[in-house]
Amino acid sequence: MVKDKEEKAKYETDSKVVSTRVTIPVYEAINKVIETGLYLRTSDYLRDIIIKDLKSREIEIGKKD
Repeated sequence: MVKDKEEKAKYETDSKVVSTRVTIPVYEAINKVIETGLYLRTSDYLRDIIIKDLKSREIEIGKKD
């Protein structure tokens, strides 16, 4: 979950945009998660899910210097 300004800034610098299409039911399910207040935006939720998935696969997420 990204609510801290420093955490947010970490993802906004040196970043790339990734976009995708999802089905309407998936879109609506994502919106339900956002409406709980755990995430501010869809992008925050998706970023968190991607990072959790990569970590669960033991894929190192290195910082680019």
